[in-house]
Amino acid sequence: MVTIKNALDEGIKLLKEYKAGTESIGFDNYALDANVLLCHILKKDKAYLIAHRDDEIPRDIYNEFLSLIKRRCAGEPVAYIINKKEFWDLTFYVDSRVLIPRPDTEVLVEYIIDNYKDKAVKILDIGTGSGAIAVTLKKHIKNARVFALDVSGEALDVARKNARLCGVEITFFQLDILKEDLPDTYDIIVSNPPYIESRNIPRLIQDVRDFEPEIALDGGEDGLKFYRRIVDVSQTHLKDGGLLAFEVGFNQAEAVLSLMEGFYDKKTLKDLSGISRVVLGKKCPNQGNF
Repeated sequence: MVTIKNALDEGIKLLKEYKAGTESIGFDNYALDANVLLCHILKKDKAYLIAHRDDEIPRDIYNEFLSLIKRRCAGEPVAYIINKKEFWDLTFYVDSRVLIPRPDTEVLVEYIIDNYKDKAVKILDIGTGSGAIAVTLKKHIKNARVFALDVSGEALDVARKNARLCGVEITFFQLDILKEDLPDTYDIIVSNPPYIESRNIPRLIQDVRDFEPEIALDGGEDGLKFYRRIVDVSQTHLKDGGLLAFEVGFNQAEAVLSLMEGFYDKKTLKDLSGISRVVLGKKCPNQGNF
């Protein structure tokens, strides 16, 4: 007989054993991972697991749980295993075609919602990936018209799916921002672009390096390639007084601020760890005309 408690104990044990044999795997909350995976299979919440810890589970369910634990031991992120990630107050579908939404990005989204929720604004999300930023902004800024682009057609398929799941209308289009021009002007341009320096990609934890799409991570030689280009196109495609809002990597805030010539009210916002993760600025008049 295998109970819920037995299954969780075995899952935690396997995760700990695997972690002990490697230094590159990016997890250490074994109980959380095991609980999330078992909840996913049983289609129950954590409260159910606690209340029914001595209940027996079918052998096939137990074996399926162990197969998911093995995938986690191999480094695959939990979000990809269960095809789900919470972001802000929404649940997003995710798979290996897109970067997994991070809590850090909520700082960026929160600022825009707090300052524009009652305004009729036209928003462009560059490098939308899963659509987490675009979908969340549209969900909470009712009068916004939201547009979102990505170079990856596969990522756009995921983003469109998330827009449908969350019940919002967004205009998605495929475009290589490094090579192509934007089609219109906007009140807000927002982006969480690739910002890892190319030489650091092999040094990323296994969860990220081996499973998340490199195209969504690699920011070029100095990690600033996309910021330079987006600042440049914003000169002609952001309306006067319009907001340019970036998420940035660790220790990149000052470098990105220095790129934003022709912008005023420039500032940074910190995440819960006290790290500057968001860079903001408004476009000065006469910096370019579309």
